[in-house]
Amino acid sequence: MTTQIHEPGKGLRTIDMGGSILTAKADGTTTGDAFVVAEATLQRGGFEPPLHLHREMAECLYVLSGRLDVQVGDDHRLAGPGTFIGIPAGVAHTMSVVGDEPVEMLMILSNPARALQMVDTLEQVFADGEPDPETAGTLLARIDMEMLAPAPS
Repeated sequence: MTTQIHEPGKGLRTIDMGGSILTAKADGTTTGDAFVVAEATLQRGGFEPPLHLHREMAECLYVLSGRLDVQVGDDHRLAGPGTFIGIPAGVAHTMSVVGDEPVEMLMILSNPARALQMVDTLEQVFADGEPDPETAGTLLARIDMEMLAPAPS
């Protein structure tokens, strides 16, 4: 692992997903290929992932501010500041912003190579604005983000 310090809003790279922002703070090259850490800000009306799963990647979320409507497997609840959510590989999950306040959270992803592919593909999917759901679903399925439901309209 290498030493790093990133100021708020800064990191290795930032992508805009339809108004929701993802900033990578650490990746496989800086963590000895152990994990990826990202700061995410989800806006109501921005990218809110539809029901999906990752076959090769576990995901942990820690809510810093705002409120999320979260479904992980059969567990469905509201998650506010201080809530930790652990999502094993292969478990279906989705989330959406509740209310007008953006949600800020930390994401920790296992399998850095797959996580980097996911970030690269999300950046490609949103490069020209709002993605076509069919095209986006096909691209995301190739990088371990299997869509189980259509994106909310």
